[in-house]
Amino acid sequence: MIDKTIFAVLVAMVAAIAVEISKAFLKQVKLPLAGPEMEILRAANDDGLLLILRAGPFGEWVRSGRRDFFEKDNPSYQAKYVEALMSLVQRGLARQEERDVYKLTDPAFSRRKSLGR
Repeated sequence: MIDKTIFAVLVAMVAAIAVEISKAFLKQVKLPLAGPEMEILRAANDDGLLLILRAGPFGEWVRSGRRDFFEKDNPSYQAKYVEALMSLVQRGLARQEERDVYKLTDPAFSRRKSLGR
């Protein structure tokens, strides 16, 4: 059985770690956006739906709103926007709903508004 004092110390440590994680998360959300991240946010419809589409020889690309971040002969272009979407997820500005379906989060909608969309 664990001593009550040790248990209290462990609870305090976990709480302190949770606070630090929250602070780090908020810093990530507020960091400046890279160009491709801003383009994805600006292009998004009001529903915030983002998709990764795939088509055999053309690979995968991001669709945000009505815009496809796709160039037939430029896989680097497509990769840049897929990586930008993953960065938005990592920063808490988008969340994965299903395998290739993502949605903007509340902080992303605020950022989008500040970008003039």
